[in-house]
Amino acid sequence: MTRRSIDATEQAPLRFRWVCDCANPPVLLAIYDETGRIEVKVRQRRYVAQGWLEATCPRCGARHVLQLHPLDEAAPGRDS
Repeated sequence: MTRRSIDATEQAPLRFRWVCDCANPPVLLAIYDETGRIEVKVRQRRYVAQGWLEATCPRCGARHVLQLHPLDEAAPGRDS
């Protein structure tokens, strides 16, 4: 049997933290990836959004909006 190493960077999209900087360390609002998928945890449940999400920081009450454009979409204003 031959073992093959799997490079995780080729299979899984990069993930990023969306935070509010009202505290140190920052408050995590959600995790998102380069495909536009957003994961947020509220109490004991996890929710998945696509493209955009509005969140309120549980610590300071500030409202934040995250709007994502997947990498395969053309940038606005660009001619193809």
